[in-house]
Amino acid sequence: EPYIITTSTANVTVAAAGETGGSVTSDVISFTGEETKTTNESVLKVTNGSMKDKPGEITYKEKKYSNALKFEKSTSVTLKLSSESTVVLVFSSSDSGEKIKVDDNEYTIDSNGLVTIPSLAANNYTITRGGTETLLYAVEIKPTGPSISITTQPASADYLQDDATAADLSVTASIVNGTTSDYTFKYQWY
Repeated sequence: EPYIITTSTANVTVAAAGETGGSVTSDVISFTGEETKTTNESVLKVTNGSMKDKPGEITYKEKKYSNALKFEKSTSVTLKLSSESTVVLVFSSSDSGEKIKVDDNEYTIDSNGLVTIPSLAANNYTITRGGTETLLYAVEIKPTGPSISITTQPASADYLQDDATAADLSVTASIVNGTTSDYTFKYQWY
């Protein structure tokens, strides 16, 4: 007969790392046209800067954008990532070859007007210009996937004995944009 281990929530720790899976959606944050406000101020916020008057229109992923932040010498944007993500900075293609900095790392705007950073950890970042003035139209954040690991230490009376097996543990985790996915983990005791 299988034995089932039950541990209290006080003995279970959930932390970022390890297993990944589920589905996540990307979010394109742009400028509202109302001063330097973005469509998601809790993730992307201009801490110093101004908008370009009549910057022209660009298309990114079949959507048109007509509000652009001037990346001048004093311009600073804060990016707050809650999970590891690929980040795409969307500039005009006429800014191709110009430099942009994310913290101390410098990136070059490609011929399509994009800077793609394949893996930024959950953290706060500062975006500044690295060269001459450029126009930032949008920022796409593509989470690389939810990431959790579970560790638990059962009370000594809970250890498996003889022909015991461990039951699956099912965890529901909230992930980006309110989407949830189920994760199944097996206990393995040493």
